[in-house]
Amino acid sequence: DLANPLVKEFEKREGDRDLDPMPMLGRIALGFTPSEYRQHHSTLIRLAGLLSKRFNNGGGKEDLDELITSKLTTSEYMSPDTPQRQIILLELGSHLSERLERADSTADLEIISVRRAA
Repeated sequence: DLANPLVKEFEKREGDRDLDPMPMLGRIALGFTPSEYRQHHSTLIRLAGLLSKRFNNGGGKEDLDELITSKLTTSEYMSPDTPQRQIILLELGSHLSERLERADSTADLEIISVRRAA
């Protein structure tokens, strides 16, 4: 997984607290990982983790939006019987709720109901 060395390097330097470059590096790694690669979802999970870290440390709406998109895409790459998919969907629900609270919008309710049906 191409994202692993990037994340490990970040974790070594985490004291620097410069979180901005990390999602960019995660996106680059994702760009080099073909979607048909069987572990493509691992790169998406890494990117979501980096976005989550940045969002939780004062990131903005863009981070939350991209985080939701990456979790949704990740869930689509995983088999419905994969235990990790359940975790991804629970996290996705939490992020959608967060966005709903922040935006006071009902646009995400449709996504939530679609995911529940899946």
